[in-house]
Amino acid sequence: MSACQVIAVMITTSQVGENSRGQKDTLVSQERMDHQAQWAIWGQTSVRNMRWIAGGTYTGEALDFARQAFGSSQLDRKVAIVLTDGRSDTRRDAKPLSSLCSVPNIRVVGIGIGDIFRWASYATMLEEITCLGTASPGLYLKITDDVQLLEDSFFNNVTGYVCQDKKCPDYTCPANFQEATDIVFMLDGSSSVGQANFYRAREFVENMAARLLSQDRGGLLRLSVMQYSDGQQQRVEVPFTARVEDVLTGLAATLCMDGATDLPAALAFLTSTLQREGRSAVPRKVVVFTDGRSVASAWAAIPRAAAALAENTQLLAVTVGEGFDEAGVCQLVMGQANGFDYHVVDSRVHRVALYSDLARRVVMQSLARKLSKAL
Repeated sequence: MSACQVIAVMITTSQVGENSRGQKDTLVSQERMDHQAQWAIWGQTSVRNMRWIAGGTYTGEALDFARQAFGSSQLDRKVAIVLTDGRSDTRRDAKPLSSLCSVPNIRVVGIGIGDIFRWASYATMLEEITCLGTASPGLYLKITDDVQLLEDSFFNNVTGYVCQDKKCPDYTCPANFQEATDIVFMLDGSSSVGQANFYRAREFVENMAARLLSQDRGGLLRLSVMQYSDGQQQRVEVPFTARVEDVLTGLAATLCMDGATDLPAALAFLTSTLQREGRSAVPRKVVVFTDGRSVASAWAAIPRAAAALAENTQLLAVTVGEGFDEAGVCQLVMGQANGFDYHVVDSRVHRVALYSDLARRVVMQSLARKLSKAL
């Protein structure tokens, strides 16, 4: 997205569940649309904390609210993405569904999602929302389930339309490392992960290693892979190397430990290994696959073990699904027991919904960019 383009997202909340909308007069503004850098931190946190209003569907009222928000923007181009089942209480909602069509230089994308009763979205209302039949027609797409929002093909369709006269990110550009860096991936081999998910995570690390090392033209990077489980099970699966072949060979022989979870013991093993094998004057980035949990006897030691790492070592966490221990993950990436800076936490925690999502290019590229940022 360029500096001359602003995007607003709106989600219906009556039955498919940002301006978030439901009952009349319960519109929640998710704007702050003119600072792209702030959106990366503030926007993700705000959307994640958004609550379902669960009222009636006043779509016209919501779109008019967005129209007024766009009125204060000085940017040349504007995009509104409306996620809806295409229904609206038009008998009580006096605002037209075409409210956004009067905004100059706007593109309206309507995403029609089947509702909780599995009824298809209403095409007629979607056409009105997206200004079809006007001089500046928008685009609407229909899907049957919100899971389809995560598909790469759907994502590419939306971004391709939004950025049709711009160069959209294709998530294949190389991560730009400016300095020598040692990177460690720590796989969680505990039984709570499950063997199938462990091998999905292992494949993700294979793909990340191929991406990072093959694009390292300056010879700045080394990569290692470790696995951890209970207090007695930690292992270096791939010693530090700059060769993709070494990583792939080592991981092909890596089997899931399938034990309990002792995160502090894993961090102690990491610390001692880095002291022996890490380059002393080089930044170290450690990616830990974790749900933030550990055996009860060791849980309280997580922040102390994380804080014991050298100052030039940064921990990033990869969590999958909603079943992780938020406090444990925060302690891991911050190295303290409480008083977390959630802006820092958000920048160091890489969340995905399902293990299968680890195969998506956008997930890999996002993590690669986090790794390439200077400490």
